[in-house]
Amino acid sequence: MPSSNRRLDAAEASKQPDLDQLMILTAQGDQEAFAQVYDQVNGRVLGLALRVVRNAALFGDVDLLTRVVQEVG
Repeated sequence: MPSSNRRLDAAEASKQPDLDQLMILTAQGDQEAFAQVYDQVNGRVLGLALRVVRNAALFGDVDLLTRVVQEVG
């Protein structure tokens, strides 16, 4: 990854609430905190799932599951 992207990622991360604190609030039932957790990790989780599954058809099932989790949360 180019260093300019790393700097942007670090700058963006510093603006976001602490993920640990958001997880605590989520465990306490805070739906806004859950939405923020989802927003922070969604792309990374889906990217990891696609690399693990290595099959676009199966990935569709993973994507559907994440959407269900978002709706339930």
